Amino acid sequence: MASLSRRKLLGTAGVATLGVVGVAAIGGCGETQVVEVVKEVPVEKVVTQIVEKAVVQEKIVEKVVTQEAMAMKPKQITGEFEYWDWWNPASGVESKNWFEWIKADFEAQNPGLKIKMQHVPFGNEYVQKFQAAAAAGNPPDIMHSSIIWARDFYDLGTLEAFNDLIKTDSSMTMDHFMDGALFYNQKEGQIFGIPMEGPDSYVMFYDKDMLLEQGLDPSFDAVWNWDWDTFRENVNKLTTRKDDGSVDRSGFLVSIPHGGLFSVWQHVQGAKFYNENQDGLAILDGSTKNFIEYTMALLNEDKVSLPLGPERQDFQQYLQGKSAFVIGGTWGIARVRNGAPEKNFDFVPFPEGPGGDGPATTTWYNMVVMPKKAKMKEAAWRWAQYYAGLQSFKDRIRIMSRFAPRKALYVSDEWNNSVKREPLLTRVPRIAPTGGAYPFIRYNEVNNIVKPKLESIYIEGADIDQTLQEIVDEADPILQEAGGRS
Repeated sequence: MASLSRRKLLGTAGVATLGVVGVAAIGGCGETQVVEVVKEVPVEKVVTQIVEKAVVQEKIVEKVVTQEAMAMKPKQITGEFEYWDWWNPASGVESKNWFEWIKADFEAQNPGLKIKMQHVPFGNEYVQKFQAAAAAGNPPDIMHSSIIWARDFYDLGTLEAFNDLIKTDSSMTMDHFMDGALFYNQKEGQIFGIPMEGPDSYVMFYDKDMLLEQGLDPSFDAVWNWDWDTFRENVNKLTTRKDDGSVDRSGFLVSIPHGGLFSVWQHVQGAKFYNENQDGLAILDGSTKNFIEYTMALLNEDKVSLPLGPERQDFQQYLQGKSAFVIGGTWGIARVRNGAPEKNFDFVPFPEGPGGDGPATTTWYNMVVMPKKAKMKEAAWRWAQYYAGLQSFKDRIRIMSRFAPRKALYVSDEWNNSVKREPLLTRVPRIAPTGGAYPFIRYNEVNNIVKPKLESIYIEGADIDQTLQEIVDEADPILQEAGGRS
């Protein structure tokens, strides 16, 4: 994949305006279905009708099933296949409704084909369960995969490439999906994942009423334009303290930025997590030291945050009105609506840092993948076509208010209706283009290096320069072994 800038990488700027995607995107979607093409014209002169050759001569009303549509008619597949997902119907009413709907709808569209869904908790349990199943020759036929696993699974030889299957269905070509999703789902031209989830971005949720109390403009556009200096000044204003000087209400809950958050604080400075070839880290350019010093100053000098600690539940603090700003994700709208129904809130990307060109974040798109040892591959592909298809995404936004990575979704009636129900959804496609790449290559191995070393800086006061060099020395060989660029 060619080198991409942060804004080009997540190239959804057209989507952000909800208009530039336009008719071309809609027209190219070609969702698989058998249709009747009807051409209506007034009968003004005598014509010859040749039904056998499906010839439509002008000035006559005639129904024709086109050869193309006949070719698209899917063959019947029977049996039961297995799908894994960490989304869980027990997590809420919307999730329950969603999984009941898709199972019934998919099976109705595919008589004789049954789907067995298994909901596996996200994280190490999911990875270990898949690795064990793959080794035993009994993996699921298709599964939901995070970007932090999919590339590793592919490199280990456990995933199929979809390239040949995609050629059979024009509605599944990658030009229908947001450009940023294509950074994570392929290597050297081999597409091992179909984008299914996202754009997901890290954001800062804030309490608008708290800003108003301090005379600050709480509008989305105003907070969007804050930089590091403005943010620091304002979260100091928003912090309230007890008589003994300890924090009563945090202006901003500072956290140790390991995992994906590490990259966010780099992106706001126009910097990157990986080097150009993605076979090493780019964290010794000064940007990482900048954000560590900045966040530590907020924590230890300004004291705008409760102290770090394993018992601190940041988002719960925010829901309870004990913090003005908290780090979250674009997927968290419903969590606030359900957890604090009266809260007047909004969310923005992270504020612009030195060297940056506006607010920024990290954005990613998860996918469905097909194990090489799957036993029902035709059924698995049929599910991928359905679950990552435009109609399924329209149903998802209608049932779950959950966005998805097809461009055409954002100019659909279903999207517009969902925005009427939840206006903050419009933030999602506007924020996505500000996002840079998630540190997805050998994520677990690299993060196991980064996390304890960052903690040694924030908690134990370890030397920043020395610790960052140690991270590079330990992580770079892992990335070099992974082979670098997608």
